[in-house]
Amino acid sequence: MKHGNNVEFFISAMWDLSLSVLSEDAEFAVLDVPGMTITPPDYTKSDIPAIEASMPSWGSPCQVIEKASWRGFDAQQ
Repeated sequence: MKHGNNVEFFISAMWDLSLSVLSEDAEFAVLDVPGMTITPPDYTKSDIPAIEASMPSWGSPCQVIEKASWRGFDAQQ
C-alpha cells in the first residue's frame, strides 16, 4: 500500500497475528539453501533437536537466485 513516497507491507497470519512495516526502500531475495527440503519438517514429533537440526538457520550457507530492490516512489507520480 502506498503512503506518500513510502510503501507499507502488511502480512497477516493465523490467530489474528499481523505485521506491518513502513519503508522508504526495500530489498527482496530468493535464496537457494543447500539441504533445505521443499516440505517442512513434521512439527508434531516431540524430538525438537532433530527438527531444529533439519532446518536452515540465519547462519546457513546460501546463494542468491533472484533479487529485487525498491527505492521509494517518485514524488511526481
